Amino acid sequence: GAELINAPKKVSYAASMGLLPESESEKGTLRELLSHLDSISVREQDLSLFLTELGYRDHKIVLDPTLLLPSEKWEQIVEIPNLGLGRYILVYGITTVSFSWTKVREFAARKGLGVIHLSGTASKNDDPHCYSTVGPDYFLALIRDAEYVFSSSFHGVAFSVIFKKQFFASFSNNSNRAKTLLDSLGLSSRMVSNDVFDIPEVDYTPVYGKLEKLRNDSMSFLTDSLK
Repeated sequence: GAELINAPKKVSYAASMGLLPESESEKGTLRELLSHLDSISVREQDLSLFLTELGYRDHKIVLDPTLLLPSEKWEQIVEIPNLGLGRYILVYGITTVSFSWTKVREFAARKGLGVIHLSGTASKNDDPHCYSTVGPDYFLALIRDAEYVFSSSFHGVAFSVIFKKQFFASFSNNSNRAKTLLDSLGLSSRMVSNDVFDIPEVDYTPVYGKLEKLRNDSMSFLTDSLK
């Protein structure tokens, strides 16, 4: 009756799982939890395939919410400072960096650039060019102002795209979120292996054509799900 009509919608938007359940017990728990959702969307291809195997075929792959907003909107939301760090490459990996530091420094030297490392982990490192953590304003500034971004983080990749940076991605594990995004934007070549960086620079004109369609599709999922 009225309670069902007025019941709030339960919608999953851009859900992500680093490790997929393997045991039948875990799969059963996931089925039970998913049964309470009215609409389901996920962020990566392997999770989508997993849900299909579980019997949930009516779901969508959508953009991470950070990618729904263009750089101009991020500039309005966050007061991004000018850090005055000169010309540099940013290396960002949260807990680990899946690049060879030797190769990264050789690349920086060839380009005549400094190296800034955002590690995401606390350390006793006194290097002024190594940040263990920064706030949202500095985080966006470090990516926005970098000449190149070397990312072993999904959101490092996402904001590199948002700010139209030249970037490379490399992951030792849990790469599917970034791979799904890069494949959908025609940027698969940015996922490098063996630290080979001599690949053509990104032309963002076709990339942003694809991104705009993905944004529209993602917003349509939200609109339709919340009707």
